[in-house]
Amino acid sequence: MSCLHPTGFPRLFQLAQHDLDLDAYFTAVEQTAASAYLKATALIDVVRALSIFGIRFAELTPSALLQYSWEARSNGLVVYHRGDRSSFAAKLAWVVLVEMGHFPAGTPPTIRAAGQRGQLTVTELVDQYPISNQLVRQLLIDYVTRRALALDYSTLRNMARMIAGLFWYKIEQLAPGIEDLHIPTHVYDRWLVAIRLRQDGRERLSVDPILLAVRSMYLDLHTWSASEPERWAHWVAPCPIRPGEFAEAGKRERRRLERTHQRTRARQPLLPILVAHVAGRLAHLRQLLATAAAAEPGQQITVDARVYERTWTGYDQQHRADDPVRVRDTTGEIINVRLAEDNAFWDWALTEVLRLSGARIEEALELTQLSIRKYLRPNGEAIGLLVIAPSKTERERVIPMSAELFAVIAAIIRRHHDTVGTIPVLPRYDSNEKVHTDPMPFLFQRKLRQARAVIGQHQAVDMLRQRCQDLAVTHPEFGQ
Repeated sequence: MSCLHPTGFPRLFQLAQHDLDLDAYFTAVEQTAASAYLKATALIDVVRALSIFGIRFAELTPSALLQYSWEARSNGLVVYHRGDRSSFAAKLAWVVLVEMGHFPAGTPPTIRAAGQRGQLTVTELVDQYPISNQLVRQLLIDYVTRRALALDYSTLRNMARMIAGLFWYKIEQLAPGIEDLHIPTHVYDRWLVAIRLRQDGRERLSVDPILLAVRSMYLDLHTWSASEPERWAHWVAPCPIRPGEFAEAGKRERRRLERTHQRTRARQPLLPILVAHVAGRLAHLRQLLATAAAAEPGQQITVDARVYERTWTGYDQQHRADDPVRVRDTTGEIINVRLAEDNAFWDWALTEVLRLSGARIEEALELTQLSIRKYLRPNGEAIGLLVIAPSKTERERVIPMSAELFAVIAAIIRRHHDTVGTIPVLPRYDSNEKVHTDPMPFLFQRKLRQARAVIGQHQAVDMLRQRCQDLAVTHPEFGQ
């Protein structure tokens, strides 16, 4: 596997196999709109996987190709981003195998989506913390398992973190060898001091949720021991949390809300600057794309008083199927203008939807074509409505769309129709619940390299953070 593209090896392998299904895969790869380089990569990825595992094409499963990708990455053989251990091999191969129906229905559309970790079991959640006392460890697993019936995954994960990681694991560090839930007063006092600091040394703004989780566990064990003494009575112990710990909980919560509102007030005057920046950046790159696409290689072009030179290198020749439009700016940096314009569009669209709808990032990313409704007033006037799916508040919201918001939503839909003719139906990975949703026509989806995917929550945050970092050069307030 030392050679990334052995000359002619995929074709020789194909001839030796005499496999009609493999022939169909080769044909499907050739019919994609990818560049010759990416097509060759898709062929060699599958041929390598079949050779390494000693299987025929019909036996190539999603788990086998994912295992191949992980092995290729761990050995530094990922050709898309050599040396980037976060990348995957077989990206285009996976997309083709899904689209041609070789992989079973329900297979994630991309190999990156397939490689995302799903929900951890309760045991795995607790075992993230090296608890020494195995009896207490099993108690925590049993307790969290019973509570899991009424909790969503993100709440369950947070509860396991508080009682296993922030409570018992720290107790064991302060009192090695402790055997049960009877916590000596001096140990509790030291623990209370310890949890006021985060792992990075910063002060924890509120310890009340941790104290509540611990107290709930002690009270639950008391209650459950009455109906199931054989299972829980052995662990009943006085709750170490003193009643006075919550004496000013309401006051602390009000202070927390005040800090949140103050941050909002401090950042509100910066919003128009951000909006103008993303809109101006999109307008500039759109004009640059139109001008550069019409320019000859080596020709200098000027857009908004900025000078660029249209480039055409071996890379452009190799990726001609991807219709590359690249320019070199005055610093010598080569810019993929088509990709930069696409990035700028989604930066603008996300910023505007958040600003004009008041939706949270997660809510905005969950918007689909079905979220757009029409309401007819008695006088015949039509009003556009945007339906925000239940999220943090567990309540559906219906927002009458202003003309600005309607124009942004229309631009997003037009973007999809101009590129693929419709809004593709895709699953979305929920980073909080660690699951893939049912396929839906999500508005915030885009194509990156070989496949389309819904923009993730962390990716959206990074997009906004990058734009703020750009502005921090001239507006230091954005760097705070």
